[in-house]
Amino acid sequence: MTPLRIAIIKPDWKIHGGFELVVDRLNEHLSAQGHQLTVAGYAAWPVPHRIYGRDIADDVWNQAPDFFRYLAQVEMCQRIRLQHADLVISTQPPTYAAEHGRHLALFYHHARRFYDLGDYVARIEGADGSLLAAASQAVRQIDNELFDKVTLMLAGSETVRERLQLYNHRYSGVDVFHAGPSIDPPADLGATRNRTVLSVGRHEFPKRTELFVQAMYLTDRTHGVCVGSGGRLGSVKELDAQLANGHVPGETSGDALWLRPVEPVERGTHEDRRPEQSRIEFMENVEVATLQQLMLTSLCLVAPALLEDYGLTAIEAMQHGLPVITCRDSGHLTHFVEHGVTGFVVEPNGAAIAEAIQSLVDDPDRAATMGAAARDYAAAFTWQRAFDEFDQAIEMVMS
Repeated sequence: MTPLRIAIIKPDWKIHGGFELVVDRLNEHLSAQGHQLTVAGYAAWPVPHRIYGRDIADDVWNQAPDFFRYLAQVEMCQRIRLQHADLVISTQPPTYAAEHGRHLALFYHHARRFYDLGDYVARIEGADGSLLAAASQAVRQIDNELFDKVTLMLAGSETVRERLQLYNHRYSGVDVFHAGPSIDPPADLGATRNRTVLSVGRHEFPKRTELFVQAMYLTDRTHGVCVGSGGRLGSVKELDAQLANGHVPGETSGDALWLRPVEPVERGTHEDRRPEQSRIEFMENVEVATLQQLMLTSLCLVAPALLEDYGLTAIEAMQHGLPVITCRDSGHLTHFVEHGVTGFVVEPNGAAIAEAIQSLVDDPDRAATMGAAARDYAAAFTWQRAFDEFDQAIEMVMS
């Protein structure tokens, strides 16, 4: 491929999580091919309360902050000058608002509170349903107009592509990209499995960490490790303390457990309430080597997220020989997990998850067989495959 001048549009959210690692790998790949890269970034937080020349009063802004923040970022992206670039690659929403004749949108998710998570957001935040519905309609209309100006959308999974079809009626101009692992898979597993049950992910309501916590108290002879930080971590730890002390919260059935409104807790400011009888060890920030060792020695991974876009952590766990337990409404995670073969797809509640965990505890041979099948399946998810998909998308845009 002829070397290109490529502008990467990436908002700065002051975090460096899974998506940022994916972008880093793609940037390294592009640089290695001789392309000249520039990053056209902007501060995504905080944003000024002024949009298209109009000041937004604080009392108005605070009624729909995510909506106004979305509009402010659309304006920021539209103001980026990109005439010098042969190709523009946008990343997180709404960077697809940037205007250029050759535009590849690496598209992982919408502002999902305005799409498939809207009803859940209204319940958990006690939000005005009519206001959220109006904001959602406006965002979708704006997105549709912006998407029409994008040359090619590279969706992060088949599930993301299906969502583009369902909500935006975009049936063409969309391809699929499968990111490779952020943790290199081991050549040899080697380690001995124990009865640790692993969960990895941010503590936000769509990840439903509460279901993992509940399940751990419905199993025998297990130990849980929960890796991740986030605004609901304090609430999740409080649930663990209640269950460890034999106190069952009033609402534990259906979705009441993970849709409980909670006050966001800043990283490092919550109290550690873990009692001695707790079955779960919480780890906020772990080194890659530590996480890899956990994946090599644990029994299984529990991934109960709601309507997950992709599920990179599940792929990484499978590459380390772990069966994955997920839920029937877990989105793209159900593409990875074949029930009874590479893991279990169960109902989204603690009892069903606990039953699946217990079956692996009681039958280590079955757990090993499923882990081997999971590793075989996940071997196809490599960075070389991801680079090939990415390069093909660039060639399509440039042609």
